Amino acid sequence: MQKNRKRYIDGCQSTGVYMKILILSDSHGNVPVLRKILAKEMPCNYIIHCGDGVDDLQHCDTRTAATLLISGNMDLGKTNGYARRIITSVGGFKLFITHGDIQRAHQDYIELCEEGRQNMCAAVIFGHTHRPYISFENPMLFNPGPALNGLYGVAIIDDRIEFMHCNIDV
Repeated sequence: MQKNRKRYIDGCQSTGVYMKILILSDSHGNVPVLRKILAKEMPCNYIIHCGDGVDDLQHCDTRTAATLLISGNMDLGKTNGYARRIITSVGGFKLFITHGDIQRAHQDYIELCEEGRQNMCAAVIFGHTHRPYISFENPMLFNPGPALNGLYGVAIIDDRIEFMHCNIDV
């Protein structure tokens, strides 16, 4: 597994509790790759799937982690009615999780930033573009890239939140 581009936000609001978050998006039916990623990265506290293949996780063992699941544009009408956006606090950090199509992420990231700022989120986690991305704007933006191709992200929370892009051989 290759990890690169470590990035973090110092956490004056952090609970100081160590947590590991596995961040997935755009698996598009590639369950064998998801299983490889999970085998490599488990255990973790949370699994986030930012949509487009969110139901693929039903074919994987995720029982030891809490899941935060988003429907992507390709999931509409096929999934169990997952939310299109979630705003939640994990380890003291407020996160905005979405697929990105509603905010037109293929064009630019302006709407993602605006929605994250309006909701006072530390980070926006999204997919949709099939391109790994990280930015230190306020809020921070993180796209893990497509799990379909073996790309994913990991976030570590202790006194700060740190995002990493990761990959496995497909």
